Amino acid sequence: MERPPRTSGWSGALLIALAYILRLALLYALSFEPSIYLCHAAGDLPGCGRAFCVFYSPLAWAYENTPAHEPLGWYVGLWFAR
Repeated sequence: MERPPRTSGWSGALLIALAYILRLALLYALSFEPSIYLCHAAGDLPGCGRAFCVFYSPLAWAYENTPAHEPLGWYVGLWFAR
């Protein structure tokens, strides 16, 4: 009875690393509006706006320059009802 060839385990580690990267990217995108909402609720703390401009500038770019405009706009609408 032959054993199947052993793999080095890199494929499993790569999948786990990819899953963590995707989770972090999703958490980053989903944290955008709650963070702004909390900043406004706290009375616009000093330095709060600058931190958001730097940290969330990739999302602002994606909103303005990619087809992600509609889903991001929808998500913003959930937090700030008109």
